[in-house]
Amino acid sequence: MKMPSGDPEVPDVVGIPHGAIGEDGRTCLRFDRQVMASFPPHAVVLSRLPLIDEVDRRVVSNPRLRVHDRSDSGVYVRMARLKLVFLIREPTPPRSAS
Repeated sequence: MKMPSGDPEVPDVVGIPHGAIGEDGRTCLRFDRQVMASFPPHAVVLSRLPLIDEVDRRVVSNPRLRVHDRSDSGVYVRMARLKLVFLIREPTPPRSAS
């Protein structure tokens, strides 16, 4: 896996279903110790259950890897994250003339 430019602090690693790409592609996208070492020390890595093979087994015990279960409220969490990223503001109701 090649790191993007900049200092990512909270990447979200997503699984790739078997058969979607070949093994060579899966291997180069796998999150391993070398990739983890390239992140700043304060960075955490998110991944969702079930883990397929997007995260190398030797990294699974790293305390900076935060594995979480998908839940019904996950959509709302992602919406809130996007809202923060893009600074989407709620429409302001018009003021009443007094």
